Amino acid sequence: MASSLDDIAASLAAYCAFISAQNRRALEVYVPFIAAAVPDDLEDDDDVEELRLDGLNTLLDANLQDFGVSEPIKVLTRYDELAPKIGLDGTYVMQDHEGTSDEREATRREYLSIIEENLRRKSREDVRESISIPEDFRVPAGLVDGVVGYGLPVFRNETHPAFWWGCRVYLCPHAERVMTPEDLTRHANLPDCW
Repeated sequence: MASSLDDIAASLAAYCAFISAQNRRALEVYVPFIAAAVPDDLEDDDDVEELRLDGLNTLLDANLQDFGVSEPIKVLTRYDELAPKIGLDGTYVMQDHEGTSDEREATRREYLSIIEENLRRKSREDVRESISIPEDFRVPAGLVDGVVGYGLPVFRNETHPAFWWGCRVYLCPHAERVMTPEDLTRHANLPDCW
């Protein structure tokens, strides 16, 4: 039985709230430490606040200055606003610098179309025409541009699997994301018996 659109949206919101709360707890430990840090090898012309922000930028895999953050503590005071913009709620959402609202919507439609086309192309001929992207996936794909998982971005991006990396072309062309079991075995360097 398919879930209702409202149920899917509510589930995504609950997921975002849970992940966001976990990441906030982690940042409540990291941010005060970073905000008070003074490098041992500080040069006279180094801006300590800028160095602190650079450290936090690395941890969050973001450029906080793009969001008007001028000091590390602002990440906590503006957390509810920043979390969905920089993926601290477990999702990826394209930002304004990635195009207008219409351009971002066109990117989503193109992504889903290419994925669906390649799923059909790489499937067995006897089921090819029955393949389509489920509505249960299209709903969250209309609300966010990726569901990337839990954890602070620097750790999540290196070690955690994502449910859906989303519409980001720079990761790899959309068509290359659709793999047959044989393609995936080669891609992941798995032994043939896998």
